[in-house]
Amino acid sequence: MENRAKFLMFLSICIPTYNRSAFLDQCLASLCGIGTIDENVEICISDNGSTDGTNSIVEKWKSKLNIVHHRFDENQGIPINFLKVVSLAKGEYVWLLGDDDIAVPNAVVTIIEILKSYSKVDFFLFNAINLSDRNELDANLKLVNKCEPPVFWVSKIKGKVPFRQLIEDNVTFDHLGGMYLSIFRRSMWNQSARKLDQQAIRSKRLFDSHTNTFPHVQIFALSFMKSEAVVSDASICFSFSDAREWRPYYPLIRSVRLLESLDLFRLQGLGEDIYHKLKSKSLIYFAEDMLRITFFKKWYWGAEYINIKALLRENIVYSGFWISVANVFLKGCKKICKHFIGRVK
Repeated sequence: MENRAKFLMFLSICIPTYNRSAFLDQCLASLCGIGTIDENVEICISDNGSTDGTNSIVEKWKSKLNIVHHRFDENQGIPINFLKVVSLAKGEYVWLLGDDDIAVPNAVVTIIEILKSYSKVDFFLFNAINLSDRNELDANLKLVNKCEPPVFWVSKIKGKVPFRQLIEDNVTFDHLGGMYLSIFRRSMWNQSARKLDQQAIRSKRLFDSHTNTFPHVQIFALSFMKSEAVVSDASICFSFSDAREWRPYYPLIRSVRLLESLDLFRLQGLGEDIYHKLKSKSLIYFAEDMLRITFFKKWYWGAEYINIKALLRENIVYSGFWISVANVFLKGCKKICKHFIGRVK
């Protein structure tokens, strides 16, 4: 009876949020109409101390969705809010959904069908449709542009595979950084969440460490490297590039934090040959990103979090580093040529 009660809730859709009430409103609207499976699905929302009326949006949807809601009095930083929202969950599986994402029609039905088809699997990777802004969707969440939309990943891997193959085959370029693609067994998350660096998760400085950037990736690495996973190319949500306040940090994320994700998977058993191959591939923007962080601090942030000289020493041995240097040189040459051609004309 106790076990039955424990897993009465099948899926918890966990949404950490902060000062994005308009986006959260759209996100929750897209989760309505689940129908007969409502009793097996809950929506968990952890509000990181929003001041923009987020609470009223949550109250608006409580009569239509099975919502569990928590609100911090003030912003606690990314990791604490992530951990809190999953701690609210009672489902056997968790879907970490961004407050700025929109579920595709029938996404929950699709998810539950696949989860039940692989009841012994702990981790599921789905796809997403990437759009530049919300105007590309009509009121019924149908694409206005009939062209083939860009999806987050394209891979030959499908079906049940070892979890480590998701990393080894580089299925997602960000090494599972896009949290909205992953659905996982909650009990395994809980076992590893307590292993995170307690000092790092309490930092309120955005992206000042890997823990404060990708806490979910850290838990995935600790939890699932020895598990099986299911890869489905079904797109379960729309993701957008219009709600990325963190864009000034992108060079830091792309050329430092994503490499640290690989380091973490390496510590959990990722093979050395695969690690070196993936790290080299991930370094192709390194020189450009370091120049941006170092010399264009008005537009690109995070220089205070890194040691440029140490990063150079660490990465200079990889071919991807030299490709990044060559790319910067070629871009510089092109700009010089355009400048002189323009003056001649």
